[in-house]
Amino acid sequence: MPQDKDLKRFVRQRMAETGERYTTARAAIKPDEGITSLTSEMRAWVNLLGEVEHAENAFSLLKQLPTDQRRMATAEGLLHSDWRVRRRCAQLLDDLVLTDETTSLLMKTLDDPYSRVRRAALHSLTCEHCKPEACDIDVRAIARKGLADPNADVRAQALWTLGFWPDRIEVSELRLFADKDPSAKVRKAAKELIGLNEGRATGNAARLAQPVELQAKMEKHAGKWVAVAEGRIVSVDQHRGQIRRDLRGTGHLDAVICWVPPKETQEGLLNT
Repeated sequence: MPQDKDLKRFVRQRMAETGERYTTARAAIKPDEGITSLTSEMRAWVNLLGEVEHAENAFSLLKQLPTDQRRMATAEGLLHSDWRVRRRCAQLLDDLVLTDETTSLLMKTLDDPYSRVRRAALHSLTCEHCKPEACDIDVRAIARKGLADPNADVRAQALWTLGFWPDRIEVSELRLFADKDPSAKVRKAAKELIGLNEGRATGNAARLAQPVELQAKMEKHAGKWVAVAEGRIVSVDQHRGQIRRDLRGTGHLDAVICWVPPKETQEGLLNT
């Protein structure tokens, strides 16, 4: 049985050899082990997610379960009659690799009558930063469903999922949301995304203006902001604002701040 640190490599290798999806290849290499049904105690924890005074403790207990047991608990909870239970169970799947079953249940939950449940399901389906193996589903298509949601919070979340990566949505569409959406929250999100991507475009241009050797050194920091001064990298962070704070008192206040796009999106991605 491969160790956890080797699992990703073995799964990707099997995917390349067989053409299987991630969850199928992973199951073949390291099938989940454990109980095959919920205990009465686990079911009680799921039910307690609907009680305000007990929900946080129950959530913590469920989150500590082994992966296969947590998936079983959430699968049952997503079908619960209490919307609070459904919402918390959707959140419990946020940091797990999605299986075909949990993906299917979350997709159905995108049509839940309660907007807070839909929002939790959308996040668990599309937040690639939270997943140990990112997302093995069509994030773009799922988020686009959220753009049509009647609830502003769901639309805003879908907009961030798409707009944070400029290859997923046209700037003209972002501007349409910024100008026409009935919600001030969504309009604000669209304007912030436009500003973010314009800033990234400027930062990417600054990166391309650096010597080739320095550009090559930046490659290890894909998806981050990099400050360069005197021909070397002096600061790296995911947030441009933090870069500026880091430079205070360093003598490099005139450093050039560059954006290093993710490797898979560097070609023509940031043109706005």
